[in-house]
Amino acid sequence: MFIYTRAERYKLVSKPFADILYWKPFIDLKLVLVIINKCKFAEFSKFVDMYAQTKIRGSDVPVFYAKGDYESIVKYVKDEYRAVLKALKQIKEALEELRPQQT
Repeated sequence: MFIYTRAERYKLVSKPFADILYWKPFIDLKLVLVIINKCKFAEFSKFVDMYAQTKIRGSDVPVFYAKGDYESIVKYVKDEYRAVLKALKQIKEALEELRPQQT
């Protein structure tokens, strides 16, 4: 919501937030991550955190923004992006193993 509010302020988006949130196709992998985490909701994001190279958390971003430390924000976003891609690759490989064999 923070990013959307900023984008709206600078007229970078023309759709209402609800349209972006609810009418865009997506795959929610949260359930897959919960299952991988032994069906526990607590700390299910640790699966993605295993791949992160830094210990910066999303909750740190507003602090960096307030201090004008934009370089740390960019570093966090890039690291989180790489970590999510690695996690998704591992999930994809695991799900492919579950695919029934064609005869």
